[in-house]
This record gives sequence, structure tokens and C-alpha cells, in this order.
Amino acid sequence: MQVDALALQVDALALQVDALALQVDALALQADALALQVDASRDLRVHCSFLMEEFLEPTF
Repeated sequence: MQVDALALQVDALALQVDALALQVDALALQADALALQVDASRDLRVHCSFLMEEFLEPTF
């Protein structure tokens, strides 16, 4: 009986470790998504700066 109970506890701990590993993977994906958003924001800022210079500078 005690061996069965210990085996179930080990299984439960293994499932908790798997769940934590999935959470870590999810956080890593969120970090990747945020990095892509930062890159896109920088690209947009550069593009907007170019457009501002191109269209708002007086041409004589």
C-alpha cells in the first residue's frame, strides 16, 4: 500500500514538473513575441522618421 501511495506521489510530482516545463515554454514564447513587437516598433519608427523627413522638409 505504501509503495502504491509513493508511486502516485512520484507520478503527481512528475506531472507538476511537466506543467512547470510547459509554463516555461509559454513564457519563452511570450518573450519571443515581445521581442518581435519591439523589432516591429523600431522598424516602424525608422520608417515614420524617413517619411517625416521626406514629406515635411520644405523643397525649394
